[in-house]
Amino acid sequence: MQSDNDTTLTFTATPGPPADMYHVLNEYIDGLDEAQWKAIAASELREVFRTEHTIFGHALEKPFGYAGDYLLIEKIYNHHISHDRFECWDRYCHSHAATQAVRNRKSYFVQKMKDLNRIVDQPFRVLILGSGPATDVYEYLTETRAGNMHFDLLDIDQRAIDFAAEKNLAFLDQVLFIKSNVLRFTASETYDLVWSAGLFDYLDDRQFSFLVKRFYHNLRPGGRMIIGNFSLENPTRKFMEIVTEWHLNHRSPDHLIALAEAAGVERSHCSVEKEELGVNLFLNIING
Repeated sequence: MQSDNDTTLTFTATPGPPADMYHVLNEYIDGLDEAQWKAIAASELREVFRTEHTIFGHALEKPFGYAGDYLLIEKIYNHHISHDRFECWDRYCHSHAATQAVRNRKSYFVQKMKDLNRIVDQPFRVLILGSGPATDVYEYLTETRAGNMHFDLLDIDQRAIDFAAEKNLAFLDQVLFIKSNVLRFTASETYDLVWSAGLFDYLDDRQFSFLVKRFYHNLRPGGRMIIGNFSLENPTRKFMEIVTEWHLNHRSPDHLIALAEAAGVERSHCSVEKEELGVNLFLNIING
């Protein structure tokens, strides 16, 4: 690596940073402002960040028109590696706390479903808001074969629905897909669980509380709502924002509970959990 005052990294001409340089590159990027980074990305790293099949390229190019699309999430889940001269860049991407936390929230869902299924022996209905690739549902049903579980999966993107339906082909008798904008959707069913992993941190506070209030009324007695949201403690935040232009509303546990209270939920019915890195938080709301 060259001097701190030189904005050219010696390994930009190579397939990417070696693992023992990750911390150096992270510190380097943290010290840049957006304009400085864009100058580098437009020159030395242009090909890396304009190649959709890489994780970075997909996130920045947004081929489906929005950040965090179903295919990017699926690539993160599956540790997608390009297996070409960009391989090291994909490995570097997967080393970040944010990508690890995305995988952890899938594991959180699967474990939470197993825990809930152990305490119920009757039909159990789940509504998922912003279902994306539905890999979490697929893994849970594949591991448990829980025939008493039924999932209503809502997403605005027909491509995500088609992908998720193909993935969950063996479980279509337990999965219903709904194409709708979540802000306009009104559920006619009641649910034991309303789950959303990665939707609410795209919403402002008003929209967040609006949806909590709306879907809280669809919970059955004793039912719960679990909402994922990136934490203020996300060490990858600046990287996400200046490198891939992926902007989220990061929130603290107290902020999440305050938004539930603004929706009319009693504070005593709320708690906040987190995955093992503490990067993804989960607001848990109990009905009664």
